[in-house]
Formats: sequence, structure tokens, C-alpha cells
Amino acid sequence: MNKNDLRYIKTEKLINDTYMALLREKKGKLSVTALCTAAMINKTTFYKHYESIEALHKNICETFVEKTVLNCPGIEKAHCDPEEGVHELVATLLSEEATLSLLFHGNLAYLINLIEDVLLKFYLQNVNSPEKEAAICFAIGGAARVLIHSQSEERIAMIIEFIKKVL
Repeated sequence: MNKNDLRYIKTEKLINDTYMALLREKKGKLSVTALCTAAMINKTTFYKHYESIEALHKNICETFVEKTVLNCPGIEKAHCDPEEGVHELVATLLSEEATLSLLFHGNLAYLINLIEDVLLKFYLQNVNSPEKEAAICFAIGGAARVLIHSQSEERIAMIIEFIKKVL
């Protein structure tokens, strides 16, 4: 199976799009059979792409969070201008609140972990100092956990000051 083959890519998109459409409609656990029927593919095709419906869901969650965070306009600025970076990230996540809610069903721990993973990969790419790495990990971990529960201006300001002190 060549993942660069256009047929593979189109089928992957069809599976993902169908899953999201069914998730929006049913708002419950979906079966491989229901997904395959709606996408007009057979189960063999589905299983060439994913081990299970849970694996599909995990992949969609990871991909969606990664794209959302990395497309945030302030992602490049957060380490040098925490105020703008944090405001932009919060606004970006809030703009996708409906989809995030649909995908994560209130599982904030999983959502926080995915956001942290994306941010850590992004910000630790060119860090050569163990101290700087520790500071970035500490700032991202703390900010994510504080902001996920409330995005009030007061909390955002507190996190911005925290990031400035740590970094």
C-alpha cells in the first residue's frame, strides 16, 4: 500500500470526512459497518487504512489538533511576544470549540496532552540548552492546564506574565 498514491489519499479523505459527518449526525459511538456503508466502501478497504474505529478517531483528533495549533497566526511569536501568542492561540482554539467538543467529548486531559505535544515539538525544534528546554516544557505544561479550564482575560494575563518570567 503506497500512502502517496492518489487513490489511497482520496480514500483516506473519504473515510475521515464520512466519520466526521457521522459523528456530527449521531453524536455517539460509530461502527466500522456504519462508516463503510455511508462511505460506500467495504470493510477491507477501511482496515487497509485503520486497525479500528478507535484508531481512526485517534488519528483524526491528532491531525485536527496539530493543524489547528500550527495554523494559529501567533504560533511563531509566542516565545518572543507571549501576549500576542497566547491571545492568538486561545482565540484559535475557541474558534474550533465545536469540533474540539465533538472530537474530545469533554476528555480535556487528552486534548491538553495533544496540544502540549504539538507545541513542544514546535518550540523545541532548535533548542540546544537543557535549561531552555526545561523552561519551555514547564511554561507549556503549566499554561495548557491553567487555560483549558477557563480562558478569562484574568487567567490569560496571569499566564502571559508567567511565560515572560519563565522564558
